[in-house]
Amino acid sequence: DSETDSATITLTDSDTLIAHFTDGVVSIEELEGVSSFTAYPNITTDVVTFDFELEETGDLNFEIYSLLGEKIANLDDISESYTPGKHRKEIRLSDYNLPQGMYLLSVRRDGGASKSTKLTLMR
Repeated sequence: DSETDSATITLTDSDTLIAHFTDGVVSIEELEGVSSFTAYPNITTDVVTFDFELEETGDLNFEIYSLLGEKIANLDDISESYTPGKHRKEIRLSDYNLPQGMYLLSVRRDGGASKSTKLTLMR
C-alpha cells in the first residue's frame, strides 16, 4: 500500500504546478476550481491570514507541510465545504507548536490535487 506525496513547484509568482510522487513515478496536474490562494503576512510570527477564491462548491482540506514534503499538521478546524466566491481564513501557528522555519500551507480539493503557498515563521 503506497501513500501519495505531493510537492509544489513554483515556476513564477503566478504559475504553480502540482507534482505527485508515487512509487518513483512523477505526474503533474493543475488544481482546478481554486483560482487564487495567498497567505499574509509572510514572514509571520504567529497569525496567518489566507485568501482563496473558489469557482464551484467543494470540500477543501488545509494542511501544513515541511519543505521536504512531510505533513506537519491537518488544519481540521477550517477544513470544510465552501461555496463559490472569495473566502478569508486565519490560523494561529502557535496552536500547532511549529518551530521557526519555512513551511508550505496547502489546500487540497476533495482529496485530489492541491495548491500550496510558501510560509515563513519567525519567533
